[in-house]
Amino acid sequence: MAALISGAALAQTAPETPAAPTAPAPAPAAPAPTTPEAPAAEASVEVATVNRQPITLADFEREYRVFAAGVLNRQGMPFSEEALALFAQYRPQVLDQLVREEVVRQAAAAAGIRADDAKVDAEVTEVKSGFPNEEAFQQALEASGIEDEAAYRRLVASGQVSDAYIGQLQSKFRYSDAVVSSYYQTNKERFKVPGQACVKHILVASAPEAQAARNRLNKGEDFAAVAKAVSIDPGSKDEGGDLGCFAPGDTVEAFDRAAFNGPLNTLQQVKTEFGEHLLIVEKRTPTTYTPLTEVADRIRGVLADESARKFIENLVKRADVKTYPERLSSAPATPAQTPPPSGN
Repeated sequence: MAALISGAALAQTAPETPAAPTAPAPAPAAPAPTTPEAPAAEASVEVATVNRQPITLADFEREYRVFAAGVLNRQGMPFSEEALALFAQYRPQVLDQLVREEVVRQAAAAAGIRADDAKVDAEVTEVKSGFPNEEAFQQALEASGIEDEAAYRRLVASGQVSDAYIGQLQSKFRYSDAVVSSYYQTNKERFKVPGQACVKHILVASAPEAQAARNRLNKGEDFAAVAKAVSIDPGSKDEGGDLGCFAPGDTVEAFDRAAFNGPLNTLQQVKTEFGEHLLIVEKRTPTTYTPLTEVADRIRGVLADESARKFIENLVKRADVKTYPERLSSAPATPAQTPPPSGN
């Protein structure tokens, strides 16, 4: 769900992703346990101001929940209210991120960019259509640290505004062919296309079985027929042992060495933790680089991203920002169910 939340990455400076804390094995998703709402007075405490626009503790807790849920979800662990306290050391960094997002929101508003209710409705409807029923959608929200659909709509609206503003920024940047070429030469390794080996193999459990298969091949039997008859590799057996083509490092070391250093079109035998392999390398392709002409537009996009990011960093530096990290309670509370300050 978190990945479906619209929002410009450039508008965020997410804290370095922490390792998820030790927790029990993931259980089936279920609604998060209910926790008392934060007292209204506490929820309205200002934890930062951006150009005099307040960011309340309630605003912060909403952001913090989504952050913690995102870390847990990416590592295959379920979100729970109890897990929030385990990420307490990152609360000041989440506050910095929230400040940055508010700076972008204000800049977007100054540029006349506001949320479009129809577009928000369309995105929410599209996301909901991917779930079998309302209950499944609500469970996905809870697993993403989002209180309810109204909170999700606010996230979608905020993300769409950020996307539109970032897109407007990026469209203003222009880069000459010389600049693009310089970036390509400096970062050429990013455009490397690794060489590949195209291999077929027969996998058996023991050396005697490998010798028996080798004897059949030496007598002239078809490689594919022998592979279909005796190979224990479920991924290639039905394909006559054909593994297709792969890059260095895609297979275990001993197999990799034979695939990329052994002779072409010659039967080789290697032993790995999977068993004994009889393999033939049918073809190798050299390492190449994607031509500049094919990646020039992508490079311009990367340069525009970098320029927009720097522009936003300068906006943050110039903004009148005051933060009060000491007001962030060490034990996170569930945010009060009140809407954030209007600004879209």
